[in-house]
Amino acid sequence: AEVIRLTNDNFSDYMKKHDYVMAKFYTQWCGHCVTLKPKWEKLSTLLDIPVVEVDCGPSQKICGKYGIYGYPNIRLFDNKNRKNHEHKQEPQVLELMQWAENLYKQYVFHIQNIDEAKSHNYSSFFVYQGANSQKISDLFKKIKTPLFILEAQEPSEEKLTAFQSGSKFSFAEFQNEKKMYLFIQQHKTPFYQDLNPRALLELSSTVGKVAAVICAKSSKGEVQQMIENQQLLKPSDLKMMNNFVFALGCDVEEIQK
Repeated sequence: AEVIRLTNDNFSDYMKKHDYVMAKFYTQWCGHCVTLKPKWEKLSTLLDIPVVEVDCGPSQKICGKYGIYGYPNIRLFDNKNRKNHEHKQEPQVLELMQWAENLYKQYVFHIQNIDEAKSHNYSSFFVYQGANSQKISDLFKKIKTPLFILEAQEPSEEKLTAFQSGSKFSFAEFQNEKKMYLFIQQHKTPFYQDLNPRALLELSSTVGKVAAVICAKSSKGEVQQMIENQQLLKPSDLKMMNNFVFALGCDVEEIQK
């Protein structure tokens, strides 16, 4: 996806067509806006909602409507509920992605059979069956992991099943919340995935709890430089790279086995 440029003339009509829109308001003379530009373009490739920008120079009317006089100004528009949320931290690509998805993404679904869950095409997901669906739902919303609640016709034994990269794992020790949390962390990401921005975000939230290996053709330093160049993380967050195990020149097919 690419960044969509909106103006006074098409802003309102565009918003009516989309439930959620990630918007940046900027000016040509703003130095911080120039710094944000490549990050914003990167963000547009990661989110599954429209990412737009409005130049408040020629489009003062729409910017004034939302009380925008400092730049850049970043907002997520929830057009279904006629609300918008302002982002107030220093913008970094992964942090912006996570902030937006926390506001618009759905993580809990109700299904009648397992095939409904598989039709969503998640590489890893969980299915819960039992009487404590609200408590389990709240946990999965907090850790931002897809959960499907299987609506049983009759009361059944409580069970949580992880579907991970084509394999299936079951959990039933619900009295031990620590074990359940570890089970979710261990199975919420695919066994093997490319080191793309979304995978990096997932790994950064689980590393230390599960084993994570980066299979690199280049050196650890070159991988870290790639992350810095793409401005995916704040410099202070790069220390997490020390938690990964690096394997150089490794056989990916063997690792997958």
